[in-house]
Amino acid sequence: MGSGHVVRDTTAEGMMVGVFDIYAEKILVSGNRIENTLFGLRMAKRSYADAVVNNEVWGSGEAIVVSGVGDYIAGNTVTQSNRSIVIQGHYSVYTGNVLGYNNVGIVGHELLPTNRVSGNDIVDNERAAIVSGYNILHIYRRNYWSKAPGVRTTIDGTLLRSYRPTGSVDSLVGRVPHSRVLAYSPALTFIRELQRIVPGLRASGIVDPAPQARPEQPAVVDRVTERYEEAEVGTDEDPWDFDY
Repeated sequence: MGSGHVVRDTTAEGMMVGVFDIYAEKILVSGNRIENTLFGLRMAKRSYADAVVNNEVWGSGEAIVVSGVGDYIAGNTVTQSNRSIVIQGHYSVYTGNVLGYNNVGIVGHELLPTNRVSGNDIVDNERAAIVSGYNILHIYRRNYWSKAPGVRTTIDGTLLRSYRPTGSVDSLVGRVPHSRVLAYSPALTFIRELQRIVPGLRASGIVDPAPQARPEQPAVVDRVTERYEEAEVGTDEDPWDFDY
């Protein structure tokens, strides 16, 4: 795909890849609807300054994979996919995305913590986030995580308790009985406070120090939830359908 191109308002279904960018710079991928693909939207490592905005990806293997530099990923909706967004590139911005009812919400493959991930709604995924084995601490700010423990909020609408979606305890909340109780145990509270004071004791993974108490885009979240509740997953026998 050449530089400066626009891919807008297209529909792709039952394909290997919906939109694939290898070497392009400054392309716009907007308003597309991708269903039942192995890769929905894939921006490869040599891409630069691409904008991936306001797309819908459903029922795919890896819905949005961004490996380039300086990309902007915003306003996308991903539902019922295996891996929702895979973060692999550098100096990119992820904001305003709704990731609901997927096997994994966010996959952190990038080693350096240069990406800005904020204002996203990560809703009722089987696992909110996972990271690669070599991943160091990445700070994602002010996202809404539906499984984040905490009821008390600050004046600006964030939870008082930070959330570690890849942590040994927080990652279990919503999946393992009584894990929410463990998340508030005195021992874990002490360890978290000690890690805050002594950065060298912090574990790798993802932490949101001020998770949002409510969705950033409640209307979109309601629409995604309604679609999920009405869907009949697995009823289509097409071998190119990647239902999860």
